[in-house]
Amino acid sequence: MKKSAAPGRIYRDAPRPSAMLQSPMAAPDESPVNDLNTFVPVVLNPLDWAALILVMAGAVDWGLLAAFGWDPVQALLAGQPGALRAVRGLTGLAGLYCIGLVVRLGRRRRR
Repeated sequence: MKKSAAPGRIYRDAPRPSAMLQSPMAAPDESPVNDLNTFVPVVLNPLDWAALILVMAGAVDWGLLAAFGWDPVQALLAGQPGALRAVRGLTGLAGLYCIGLVVRLGRRRRR
């Protein structure tokens, strides 16, 4: 029967910590690259920015409505139900567009 080793004992055939960090595909003299820390510049077009701003404005609107019962969009567009409906509709479409934006940025990140 084999005795268990003392805690913290390093065996000669155990992998070294530096060897565990390297990817199996990396060359021995090449330092491993962590894809999560690699900077990938993101370029957003004007439609992306407009959608993001609308979604953020909508989030702030809903937050103020939930926290204080005050709807700033309705206060700004009081007496204009068509404009209020258009702004809310555009905010909803911007949210749907941002779902696609997140998917597009996620695919770009994996390349």
